[in-house]
Amino acid sequence: MDYLEMTKTVAKLSEEGKVAIRNIRRDAIKAYDKLEKKITDEYMKKVEAIQKQKEQELSKV
Repeated sequence: MDYLEMTKTVAKLSEEGKVAIRNIRRDAIKAYDKLEKKITDEYMKKVEAIQKQKEQELSKV
C-alpha cells in the first residue's frame, strides 16, 4: 500500500465516522422529540382532567 492509497483510506474512514456521528445525533434528537411529545401529551391530559373536575365542583355550588 503506497502513500496515496493510505491517505484515501484514512479519508474514507474519517468520512464514514463523521456520517455515523451525524446519524447517531439525528436518532437521538428524534428520540428526544418523541419523548418530549409523549410527556407533553400526558400532562395536557392531566390538566384537562383537573379542569373538568373543577368545572363539576363549581357547577354543584
